[in-house]
Amino acid sequence: YCTSFYYGLPDSTLYPLSKAFNSVAHLVARAPFVSHISPYLVLLHWLPIKY
Repeated sequence: YCTSFYYGLPDSTLYPLSKAFNSVAHLVARAPFVSHISPYLVLLHWLPIKY
């Protein structure tokens, strides 16, 4: 939803957004915060912020 707003933003802006996005993914998936986020993004059918 509204991902087109992120298009063209510099990495310095996307990095904090991706950290927040990954934290929310951990919470939604009830995943441990020390685990890698990629499998949980696939499970939730979410793309990483930069995509």
